Amino acid sequence: MIRALLTDLLLIGVFVLIAGMLFGGCALHTPMSQTLMFHDDGSTQPSHRTSHGIGVVGTGTLSSTHFLRQEANRRFSVDEAIDNEIEPANVDNRSYALYGSFYSDHGFALSATLGTAIGVDATWKLWRRNYLTVEGSPGGAQAFLSHRALNRSHLGVAVGTGYRYERKFFDVENRFEGDAPSQVPTYEVLPVHSAGGRLSVVLRPKLAAPGVIRGILYAGYAPVFQRPVITFGITTGVF
Repeated sequence: MIRALLTDLLLIGVFVLIAGMLFGGCALHTPMSQTLMFHDDGSTQPSHRTSHGIGVVGTGTLSSTHFLRQEANRRFSVDEAIDNEIEPANVDNRSYALYGSFYSDHGFALSATLGTAIGVDATWKLWRRNYLTVEGSPGGAQAFLSHRALNRSHLGVAVGTGYRYERKFFDVENRFEGDAPSQVPTYEVLPVHSAGGRLSVVLRPKLAAPGVIRGILYAGYAPVFQRPVITFGITTGVF
């Protein structure tokens, strides 16, 4: 059963990886090392402790991104351009990726994600049910303090607060006719800084053991743009 589950996950992973390469772009990935919070510490039966994890993850944005397009056009448009409507490269933070995780027995976890979102992240147990997670990728970085509120045999819940730095890419290629100035890059980057809270929920269906499903919802505020930032992530795999 376990072998069949891993085979299915691998096939699904190959599919979403190909789809992501065709339709996705640079994005801030979902830190999977954070699932260390839900490993068995004597509170769940049967035990959910494991030394490694593998699976697939997808992310997206729920809040409006129209203001990012407006700001990019304001910052990066130039008078001599033949097309001032600058195209965003995955401004909605869509991503499809495979992840692999390692969990130590000393309150530390490390994870890597590969796909349209690429990055690494690490989580440390600070004290009791409180954890620190940091993440870095081409799409940005984030750091969160989280508290595990619930860890039952079929359900886990954690809440946290932290900071996100996202790099939004905008395609500025082919804006000029004739000889384009050599100093004009293919992409411009619009930084988005936000702070807010994150909810993480883990489901452990009986039929999917040892596989699990994880959902993440982040709701924050970007003070420079005075706009909300709401993103989500969905993961299935072994962690």
